[in-house]
Amino acid sequence: MVPSRFVLPFSVLAAVLCAGALATCGLDEHYTGMGTGALPGDPLYPQPDATVNCPPCQQQDVIAGDLPQVTDNLAGKAFRFDTLTLDKPLSADLAALVNPVVADQIGQELINLLLVVDTDDRDGGTLAARLGTGPKPAAAGAYAFGDAPKSISLAFANPAFQSAAETTLSITVEMGDDDLVLPVQALKLSGTISVDGTTITGGVLTGAITQEDGQKVAIPLYETLENALLSQDPPIEPDTTVGPDAKPAWSFRGTFTAVSATVN
Repeated sequence: MVPSRFVLPFSVLAAVLCAGALATCGLDEHYTGMGTGALPGDPLYPQPDATVNCPPCQQQDVIAGDLPQVTDNLAGKAFRFDTLTLDKPLSADLAALVNPVVADQIGQELINLLLVVDTDDRDGGTLAARLGTGPKPAAAGAYAFGDAPKSISLAFANPAFQSAAETTLSITVEMGDDDLVLPVQALKLSGTISVDGTTITGGVLTGAITQEDGQKVAIPLYETLENALLSQDPPIEPDTTVGPDAKPAWSFRGTFTAVSATVN
């Protein structure tokens, strides 16, 4: 099986971790004989109570000022995804089949997912950008969009960004004789830009793949994506809906990082 190309005619949901088990995870106080207001746990060895389960912390938008801010204007900055890992709706087995192919194609510059910032309205908190893919460059590092990229508006809470509106995305990964096409709807993009404006970390792509589209997507060993998902143990059933007609769909999610690039 030799992967040959990646075609992509295409919230920040920055994960805010529990900032200390005592402060945010609802740890019950148990007193130590020190009187009212005593700290939970042994005052000499303040450890969280192992019997108390901390619920998963909820993802929240990053607040401006939480992280070092980008100082330079971002207009004209361009990025290439240097990692992309597909998560939902893939099972662990399917992810193990697909993600190594994606990683290999990125390494060979067969997958060139590009993000270009056109305008930076720092006062208004928005970035106007284009998102798309390009072919393998003729000269190393000389990237260009292939098909027309998607124009997207990003809300920018420096240094974090997230899509201001949903768009669509079609990912095609050629796997041997079969093309794995993931037509993603309701796409949103998010990430955090480094202080020098050269990298994106914590990148997240979210969206949905309709069951109707899943019936048309070919995937090695399973004939269709729908068959692949429903044949898992337990079956991966559609878990959301898309569009005004509420088509049944599977949630889509991928994570990425990106690095500064030259996009002509």
